[in-house]
Amino acid sequence: MQLGYEISNFTKYPVTIYPSSIRIISSFIVPFAFASFFPASFFIRDVSILSTILLEVGVATIAFFISYTVFCKGIKVYNSVGN
Repeated sequence: MQLGYEISNFTKYPVTIYPSSIRIISSFIVPFAFASFFPASFFIRDVSILSTILLEVGVATIAFFISYTVFCKGIKVYNSVGN
């Protein structure tokens, strides 16, 4: 639980101040940046609302299909105990 709070401290600052490795992790692997930085960048910088929405919907769609695929593979190898 504490690790989650420590990682979420990265969302207090803009993603652009971090090195590229941290930027990639916070944007794509643990997508805290999509919950905080990218929506806020619409108000801070001259970014179109359409590109921001499309980027977030695209990442959410990709994350959904990855998680659904992992879930389906897990269901195939699941063995129940009991009746």
